[in-house]
Amino acid sequence: MKNLTFLLFILSTVSIFSQESKNKINWHNDIDIAIALGKEKNQDIFIYLGEKKCVPCRAVEKYAYSTKIFQEYAKKFIMVKVYNDLDETKTKELQYFNDAKKRFNTKSVPRFIIIKNGEEIANFFAYIKSPEALIEKINSFY
Repeated sequence: MKNLTFLLFILSTVSIFSQESKNKINWHNDIDIAIALGKEKNQDIFIYLGEKKCVPCRAVEKYAYSTKIFQEYAKKFIMVKVYNDLDETKTKELQYFNDAKKRFNTKSVPRFIIIKNGEEIANFFAYIKSPEALIEKINSFY
């Protein structure tokens, strides 16, 4: 009986972990590659610029990106995350982040950019506290 209980526990744990991995957002970290992929797949690009020290960035991570609702919604986009995690040893990543901020004329984060057919259709800041709020904001540009 103990072996059966243990086996059922192991199987349910594996099922939970495999389900979690299915619900994660497939983030890309190179904007130009994502744009090329979007053209190839005829998908819009959603770019997120954020920083570890930013309270609104942490909020969007917690209240939107980690939810199944937004993770499912994100499948319609090529998702790009350019994030400054404040690790000073990652000089290439920090330079890429700063270059991306300049490229999209960004002074504050979190910054959300939507690219459709190779053209920027949205570039906005938002303080997000739910997946529905972010989805509604994104949908307002269509």
